Amino acid sequence: MKTKKYAWQQVVLHWLSAVVIIWATITGFYAAMFETTPEIKEWIGFFNVSLTTVFIPFFILRVYYLLKLGKPHEGKNTSPAVPPTGCICCSTSTLPWY
Repeated sequence: MKTKKYAWQQVVLHWLSAVVIIWATITGFYAAMFETTPEIKEWIGFFNVSLTTVFIPFFILRVYYLLKLGKPHEGKNTSPAVPPTGCICCSTSTLPWY
């Protein structure tokens, strides 16, 4: 039985998403949790907002490919990336929206 794989476009967009999300998470928590100068906090905030705003079309493209090409059905997902992804989702869902 041949296993269906993700298209290369889906893989590239996934890893682009991962890099943006990991960057924004790490630098955002750094600015929030550590003593830094106001200039660094302002730069991190400005850069992260700009980066994630520019990223919106890539996210829309990723959703488009998901709807067009679908998702492979390989049974139970035992990827080692599942727990860290869940942690990132939980931590970002607790952040204030202001």
